[in-house]
Amino acid sequence: MLKKALPVGVENFEDLVKSEYYYVDKTLLIKEFLDKKSFVSLFTRPRRFGKSMALEMLAAYYGRGCDSRELFRGLKIASDPMFEEYLNKLNKKLKDQGIDRVIEEMQTQLNAWLAEK
Repeated sequence: MLKKALPVGVENFEDLVKSEYYYVDKTLLIKEFLDKKSFVSLFTRPRRFGKSMALEMLAAYYGRGCDSRELFRGLKIASDPMFEEYLNKLNKKLKDQGIDRVIEEMQTQLNAWLAEK
């Protein structure tokens, strides 16, 4: 069996998924967001527990910066019936805007999009 490398220092969700690193699939966090429809979500985890990577994953899923179907293929969220409905629905590329700004922008756009439904 080929050993995979630990993703030490890997900060980009796309790089993590496409490379041969160990990866714990946390994509059902997306489903949690969709099911709860909460106004604010708070991530409380210790240092080095994947908060930034979770945000990268959310930005890759919601953002229109690229077509994310291939990126999420084989991950748990891809089998959810709502996967296609919400994929790449936000207007702006969310990466590199700073974590606070990204969270604010994602929440604003998601609320506006859900209000249209």
